[in-house]
Amino acid sequence: MQKTIGTEYKDKEERIVFLTDNCDEIVEKNYMKSFSEEEIDYFKDELAEVSIKIKEVEKEKKETIDIFKTQLKPLYIKHLKLIANIKDGADYVYEEVYKFVARNEKQTGYYNDCGNLIEQREATEAELQPTIFMNPILTGTNN
Repeated sequence: MQKTIGTEYKDKEERIVFLTDNCDEIVEKNYMKSFSEEEIDYFKDELAEVSIKIKEVEKEKKETIDIFKTQLKPLYIKHLKLIANIKDGADYVYEEVYKFVARNEKQTGYYNDCGNLIEQREATEAELQPTIFMNPILTGTNN
């Protein structure tokens, strides 16, 4: 079969009349219709414009995300700290504490500034040795 037929009719209406008069049957069918060079050039121009707009929106999106990340970072840190506080029921701190040696019980205790016992252990031999700075009431050496 021929690649083209009725192309000698430049007017579309005349070409349709020729094709209708000479065909065996008119049917509807799906097929891929090629684009003209002008249509392809138009699509290329549109693609360039859309690509530029995409880049602009992506840049704006990144800047916005960076702003949100900056706002969220301290909140996430606080969130994790609060979860740890709730889970542990306490906070790990580094502060001055007060050591007391109960020589009669052979125990050493550490108290925070609220007066709460935070740690207790057996006293070492060195801690149990009397010193000249010991309170006579506590050592039992009243004169």
